[in-house]
Amino acid sequence: MEQVRARKSQGGFTLIEIIAVIVILGILAAVAVPRFFDAQEDAKVATAEGILAGYQSGFALTLSRNLLRDEEIAPGTNCENVGSHSGDWTVTCTDDDTAILPAEDQTWTITVDGTEDTPNAGTSVTGEFVAPEP
Repeated sequence: MEQVRARKSQGGFTLIEIIAVIVILGILAAVAVPRFFDAQEDAKVATAEGILAGYQSGFALTLSRNLLRDEEIAPGTNCENVGSHSGDWTVTCTDDDTAILPAEDQTWTITVDGTEDTPNAGTSVTGEFVAPEP
């Protein structure tokens, strides 16, 4: 008789409780996984935007420094020779007439692309640098 009572007093989860927990975990996973992948893509775009902002700031600082010192921009400094390939990212620059900065209404289009065969492949951000009037 004591053995029967001992078995009945042992607690455990019922099959329904276990199934309910599995269903809840499945729902949570279905909601969390897409958000995780979106976060990765958002991080790639944010990185590319940061690189783009760095180039835009660099152009503005160089232009400002030269204007303050009343110096000319180095010969050949045009959009065609601005660009780099640094591992996961490729930066290219195009302009409407390859004019040397500074020029009024001069616009450079800067594109940051994820390099092929890297986790960033397929990510692309484009921005502009407009030379201010001297």
